Amino acid sequence: MLRLKKLIDFYLKCRNLFILYRFGPAIGDQLLMTGVISLIYKKYNFKIIIFTNYPELFLNNPNIYKIYSFNKILSIFVYKIFKYLDILRIREFLYISDYRKIDGIIDLSNFKNIHVAEYHSKNIKLPIDFTNYKNEFFFSDEEIFKFENELNLPKKYSVIQAQGKKSFTKNKEWDFMKFQEVVNKLKNINWIQLGIKNQRELKNIYKSFSNLSLRQLAYVIYRSDFMLCLEGLYNHLGNCFNKKTFLILSGFVSEKNIYYSNNILIKKYDSLPCYPCYRQHDCNVNGKPCTNLITSDEVVDVIKKNFNYSIS
Repeated sequence: MLRLKKLIDFYLKCRNLFILYRFGPAIGDQLLMTGVISLIYKKYNFKIIIFTNYPELFLNNPNIYKIYSFNKILSIFVYKIFKYLDILRIREFLYISDYRKIDGIIDLSNFKNIHVAEYHSKNIKLPIDFTNYKNEFFFSDEEIFKFENELNLPKKYSVIQAQGKKSFTKNKEWDFMKFQEVVNKLKNINWIQLGIKNQRELKNIYKSFSNLSLRQLAYVIYRSDFMLCLEGLYNHLGNCFNKKTFLILSGFVSEKNIYYSNNILIKKYDSLPCYPCYRQHDCNVNGKPCTNLITSDEVVDVIKKNFNYSIS
């Protein structure tokens, strides 16, 4: 086995190849790989090969040499081979040595002061400077033409995400009716709602999409004037395009874990002793103050102060 590892390692070095992989349902985490790929490519000039569940996140990326994607069964097989080999030029974008769950709480005490992309990059074992970290997403000219025609978007609009993915935790959510109040108070904005399948639809909006492909979703965000959203994939996508993102933050994670320079944070957790909680189970604090103390009026005021095109 040792001889095989040495042969594979020798081959990868001779070809100047570096393999980065991540499997599983966490789309946002896989998108974070794009920013890491850019930093690795610029510093080391490797031919970077990606193994992923979501190849559509990496299409047209000039920093990537090849992209491979498999069904669930083959992904498990490839994953086991890579883990077994444990070669320095074949690395998983996932760091779990500090990742323990105790009664639904994720123990990430060493994670609070760094971005999640930097945290998962610990497993890559290469010196990487995250000072200029930024996610990336690339469209072809043909895609832009196609999406413009099939999505029928208005010239000016803003994106709103009223419901997030709850399979990991429900604690990032804000009150749906407060999102509705924001829409009602900012009537001059063409709101386009993006979200999950069978989502609850806001009233008084321009359009709602719940069945877009990942590339269509990214394009709607790319073309928007700004975005109002929750923590997660949309925030990471907004960073790809340096999109002004009004981010409603719960106290679930430290803001340093998910912050980008294009974010305008809307938060109420600074004085709460439970912040950050990293709690996957339902909040055990009476009234869930980190999100319930955020009012729709405050969100409207922040948007008006930071963006204006005939907002009433």
